Amino acid sequence: IHTFSIGFNDSALDESQQAKRIAQYFGTQHHEFIAQPEYVDLLPKIIWHSDEPCADPSCFPSYLLSKFAKDHITVALTGDGGDEFFGGYNSYTADKSLDYFRNAPLYLRKIFCQLSSWIGPNHVSPLLRRWFKFMNGSLLSSVEAHLNWSLNISSPSAHLILNKQLFPNNHLPYDYFNQLSKKTQFIQPLDLMMYLDQKTYLAQDIL
Repeated sequence: IHTFSIGFNDSALDESQQAKRIAQYFGTQHHEFIAQPEYVDLLPKIIWHSDEPCADPSCFPSYLLSKFAKDHITVALTGDGGDEFFGGYNSYTADKSLDYFRNAPLYLRKIFCQLSSWIGPNHVSPLLRRWFKFMNGSLLSSVEAHLNWSLNISSPSAHLILNKQLFPNNHLPYDYFNQLSKKTQFIQPLDLMMYLDQKTYLAQDIL
């Protein structure tokens, strides 16, 4: 059995070592490809091959990994859906931590949120970006905070830069998540978050 993974020079984004350990455990013929920054020049080609507009930056490693695997095989099974069904995303751990942090007084959470406002959602440091989203999430509901991990811009900012027709009746992206959550009866918060990701991120983006 051949297995393939793509890695990055940024340790905060790289999961190739974990993939290598799994491959060694199962004794597969493992192949690894390290993406380089200059591959961003492939964007026009990736857009041309896409069936519909895609704002997910994972289209880069997906294309590179597919091209790399084609040198060895023709048909492959992907691991899409594993994180959503087995709780693999770091955001699930962050959601649990936020549940504890919300026990802090509101005024204290607002102070921490204000202190982190200088960071912004697009800071060059992945760690500081996560800190910013964590602090902002402490002022949101658990469902809205979970969506906040996936947003590159805030909902108010989206209203300013996107066509108003995308937001009928002034709806926010949070509204769809809240509507889905009201249709479920999950007891455990983790089950609800994985369900929301299966219905939105997995179905409407990854797949």
